[in-house]
Amino acid sequence: MIEYNRYTPALCYFTRAARVGMKKDEALKVLWDNVRSGGICGDVVRVLEKNYDEVNRARETASATEGKRYYESVSGENGKAQN
Repeated sequence: MIEYNRYTPALCYFTRAARVGMKKDEALKVLWDNVRSGGICGDVVRVLEKNYDEVNRARETASATEGKRYYESVSGENGKAQN
């Protein structure tokens, strides 16, 4: 379970499309600070850092796909009437 604290914005960089995200170095700094304080496992951050570009591409693809799906569901542009 993720502890929501002052480090949470770095984690949100990978999931929240509604706000401008941190740059890679900023997000990783916050995550490593969280490791040092015991808020997250360093192994997880190491794997993320090593595979950052791949993870970020997957995040961007998922965000775009879900954003489109959400837009269509609220706009009625998917051919179905809105509720």
